[in-house]
Amino acid sequence: MDPASQSRSSRGRRVAALGTVVALLAWLGSPLQIDGAFGVRTVIAQERPSVAVLGVHGSGEQDDETLAAIDKSVFEGFKIAARYNVLPTEDLRERFLPARGQLLESVFLGGARDAFQEGRIHYEAARFEQAIKAFRRAESEVAGSTEFLHDQRLIVDVQLYIGLAYASMGQKDDAREAYGEVLRMAPDRVLDTLEYSPKIVSLFDDVREQVLSRDPATMVVRAPKGAQVFLDGRRVGAGPSTLANLPPGFHTVLVEKDGEGRWFRELTLEPGSEQTLEPELSLKGLGRGDDPVEGARSRLVRRLYREVARVTGTDLVAIASFDADGNFVLALYSARSDTFSEGLSASLRASPGARDAFIKQLVERLAIYADTTGAIKSERVTADTPPMKLGANPLLNSLLFGAAPAAVAVAQTQEPATTRTRKPVKPGAVVGVILGILGAGGAATGIYFAVRPQPEASGTFSIAIP
Repeated sequence: MDPASQSRSSRGRRVAALGTVVALLAWLGSPLQIDGAFGVRTVIAQERPSVAVLGVHGSGEQDDETLAAIDKSVFEGFKIAARYNVLPTEDLRERFLPARGQLLESVFLGGARDAFQEGRIHYEAARFEQAIKAFRRAESEVAGSTEFLHDQRLIVDVQLYIGLAYASMGQKDDAREAYGEVLRMAPDRVLDTLEYSPKIVSLFDDVREQVLSRDPATMVVRAPKGAQVFLDGRRVGAGPSTLANLPPGFHTVLVEKDGEGRWFRELTLEPGSEQTLEPELSLKGLGRGDDPVEGARSRLVRRLYREVARVTGTDLVAIASFDADGNFVLALYSARSDTFSEGLSASLRASPGARDAFIKQLVERLAIYADTTGAIKSERVTADTPPMKLGANPLLNSLLFGAAPAAVAVAQTQEPATTRTRKPVKPGAVVGVILGILGAGGAATGIYFAVRPQPEASGTFSIAIP
């Protein structure tokens, strides 16, 4: 063969081999599935969305055993539907335990913080009337959630800025009233003369002098040993506590202990008085006051399930509740799209056996309301939230307020001597070998390759190949 023919033949082999490499690289970037005895076809490995099932909000007519049975039916219904990875119930507690405080703060104080920040923006821009409106919204938000207040800085700052805004507008009487609220909750609060004007500091100091000149009150809180005692959102003791030198006026007292529940009271202290409180803890959980039914478009329900999705790390959260008429309502919240699905409502007034099958059928219908990414389908999205009593969900209450499990020492076990491990081969190394062969001018008649295996799935992650 003449030299020119040899050169063309060599270039042809290299082009053919390069085409093989390009095809191999494309192959390495695509998941594979064996199709039949000999064929190999390329498919897309689709991760299934994950869903968490966190109990049922009762209406007050159902006992805990009934709610637990319904929760189990919902959980098993999602497993039967086989569209989602269902977070095992035993994994819930370890996810909730370190996030309890942050979840409660986000749910019950999130709206107040947003309104306060809005008010600060208006205040800094000297739009004092708009600032006061925003601060009053924050005040209202906090007032409805003082049973979960573990840090008084927000509510104190809200009152302080209400006073500052009124003082800036020349409305001294309204400013004095707001400053009085600050000093009732935080009598040691002072204003820095470097940060605030002399007139504002002088007015604040004058109010403080009047508040502290009144005969102080005393409160004796006979809390159980180990319980935490909060006064106006500030932790003031543990176990039995005597609180002296309290400014007279309105106060709130919260006593709580993990696993035993909490106790909350609002009271007014008269000058020079002494009151003794006998807290009786109860597992009210998320209940507030008489635990009203949260209706459609409830901001608390929306914030609660947004935070639940964040803590569980799932794409979806199943919402199960009973409405005021005793009907069972089932819906989905999607963290992917931050939307709620339409609810399925039905009466469960049937025998336990029929009830279980019926709930699973409801779940099967609900399961198709989300797409393969975990987002609620557009035609199934609603602005409403399912009606519910926040505090009537035994499982969720246990996750948020139950006693922390005792630490268990896990014994380290050695792998059997027969177990062998080997480092996975990187696709890049294989391609490097192939390119080396090509660079040497050789033609590959057969290629052996290895692909790095995917790491072990953790949590709710998995690969589903259709």
